[in-house]
Amino acid sequence: MKSSFTKIVLSLFFACSISLSFAQGNDSQLAKKYFQNKEYDKAEILYEKLFIQTKAKIYFKYYTNCLIEQAKFKEAEKVVKK
Repeated sequence: MKSSFTKIVLSLFFACSISLSFAQGNDSQLAKKYFQNKEYDKAEILYEKLFIQTKAKIYFKYYTNCLIEQAKFKEAEKVVKK
């Protein structure tokens, strides 16, 4: 009984992990596309979300670059100081 419950919980955890990774991959690709097309407002939202989820420095870099490209200097400074 206990073993079946453990298998179910682990299966659900694994499925959720895969879904999260897939979603992050899509967001990352879309953010990159927006950034390359100079749609910094759209890219900013996705890069901020990705950085919060992963704490990856690359997402932080692009997030702050989006802020700078939009002349949101005070917001960029605030984020960097954090």
